[in-house]
Amino acid sequence: MRLAVIGAATLILTSCSDGEPGKGSAAGLAPSAAGSQVLAAADLPRVKPGEWEVRTTEDGGAVDVVRQCVEADEAEILPTGSDDCPAKISKAGGVYTVESTCPSDGYVSHTRMTMSGDFQRRYAGELELAVSAAGGEVSRYKQRMEARFIGPCS
Repeated sequence: MRLAVIGAATLILTSCSDGEPGKGSAAGLAPSAAGSQVLAAADLPRVKPGEWEVRTTEDGGAVDVVRQCVEADEAEILPTGSDDCPAKISKAGGVYTVESTCPSDGYVSHTRMTMSGDFQRRYAGELELAVSAAGGEVSRYKQRMEARFIGPCS
């Protein structure tokens, strides 16, 4: 099972089907760091296979804690986009950033995910999502996460 906290960003980055991918502004999301290095999907970190405890907080709400077993073939934790909704992947210092802008069914979603850590024992990150409607209405969502490696899957 892929880490649940990444599910929202993966869904957003892979579900776009209409319009021109990559067009539009970031609707108020923080821009990429200057001097960042552009990466290919193959350059992204993979987490150590095994059991992970992931703590998430959505928009400052209550903390949700889940434990998940990550198999070796599921160790990619950052979404990489899709053919019709490509993602810009970069790294500045020790922070990986994945960004996309995807039009779909009258809406435009702007997604930005940042992750840092050693990905073998710990990692932390943030997901920001802004969805713009045709009338200019914008909905925002923010999720923070921290994960730590527990050990082999039980």
